[in-house]
Amino acid sequence: MVDFNSLEYERMIGDLIHDTFYIESSKRGKISGIRQFSEILVRKIINVGSDRKLMLGTIQRDFRDELDRLQENRKEDLLKIIERIRPLGNEGTHTQHTEEFSNNELNQVKDGLFDLYAYLFIDYFLKYPMNLLSPSQVMREFSLLPPIIRYKTLKYLYDSEANLQIANRYCLSIIKTFNKSTALNWLENEKSKLLQLHYPNQEEAEEYYVKRGVPVSATQFTVSIQLWKFDNVYDLLLDKISDSRTDKNESGKLYSNFEQAKKYYENNNVLTSSNIEEAKQYYKAVKNKFSNDIEKVKKYYRLNNLYFPENDERTFDEFRDFGELMEFVFMGRSRNN
Repeated sequence: MVDFNSLEYERMIGDLIHDTFYIESSKRGKISGIRQFSEILVRKIINVGSDRKLMLGTIQRDFRDELDRLQENRKEDLLKIIERIRPLGNEGTHTQHTEEFSNNELNQVKDGLFDLYAYLFIDYFLKYPMNLLSPSQVMREFSLLPPIIRYKTLKYLYDSEANLQIANRYCLSIIKTFNKSTALNWLENEKSKLLQLHYPNQEEAEEYYVKRGVPVSATQFTVSIQLWKFDNVYDLLLDKISDSRTDKNESGKLYSNFEQAKKYYENNNVLTSSNIEEAKQYYKAVKNKFSNDIEKVKKYYRLNNLYFPENDERTFDEFRDFGELMEFVFMGRSRNN
């Protein structure tokens, strides 16, 4: 049995995306194409290569072991998503359904596809939890995804393991997927929960400024979350919603789909395999230079305004996993300039 290899499916992904989304076709054709594409995403999720036949309808029978290896509750999450796609996908592929499919039916299958995309990123953040000190490179690249994928990912994380960073990103995703009015309604409905979330003390805030801020002087840093202005998550997010700067991509003004987002991804992607390997080798060389004295290595990185890999070489695994995931979800997508 072989593992899933995204490069092996690159041409098929390109063909399916082209035939499903880029040319005029019937709703039946689109639903059928989404069903096939969904099978590829499920293959990636459960790590099944091309040497084995996979069909959505028999996945519980044929891939019991692979499903059981998923993290707690994730098996049920995946099966629920599949059942949003499979029945209509089957009807769009077979000949018993003779009536025209509705827009609602097509949108249901599309939404199931978005859920599968989000599933991949949820799994990533369950492995590498999102928090205030999450690598800025990962957080920046995550923000390059279409808003709906971020929204679905962050909704799951917020509902299951909320913290300041997740709540902050989730609030912004609501603005970008829907609008500020929706975000404000959510904020008021969640006020009690948000007021109970841990808010960083001075020591934790200073650690965030130093490790995740961009230095503008010896003692000052530019950061995306201005912790010093507030003492609770609710007020911080209320300010974010009120801030005119968050109008920029309200309701997906900048980009709302993969095709619009691809330009920003290509122009800002730093987590390429070559960049990560170069950074890893550089880190090893610096450690060797200072005889593995981590404090000296850390000081060297900060003096040169470089990102210090706090989890040692595991940091580069974190970068590699996210970079490969981003490369996969943009595979086959055309760029809208």
